[in-house]
Amino acid sequence: MKNKIKTIDEIKVYKEYIKAKRAEGYSVVKLCEKLNISRSSLYELVKRIEKGDKFQLERCMKITKFDCIWEHKYKRRFIIISDNRKEKEYPEQLRVLIVDMDKDGFGLREIARRVMKDVHTVSYHLNKE
Repeated sequence: MKNKIKTIDEIKVYKEYIKAKRAEGYSVVKLCEKLNISRSSLYELVKRIEKGDKFQLERCMKITKFDCIWEHKYKRRFIIISDNRKEKEYPEQLRVLIVDMDKDGFGLREIARRVMKDVHTVSYHLNKE
């Protein structure tokens, strides 16, 4: 709920900024006083709205990247390995898969979630290398 209120405030501030920018005698200082925010906050908000929220975009791209890597590089291999759990090569195949995922930048928790193991098991396989 807090995020929604914050977003509405950001929109309101940006609308006021656009209105003030068009008005004669435009002053950032006056606008900031009227909205009760600092100049740096106003500039940061305007930049984030006009150019996009870079941090969120990078985070989203990273998540999407890992989904694609999982889907097209590791998922089939994991399914095949998990079907062979009773084979004696299973632990070594799982370890190699975990190490490869780590090399591709997957985090410990993300690897654990994808291979359906607890974080301790994944950490054990990575330290075993």
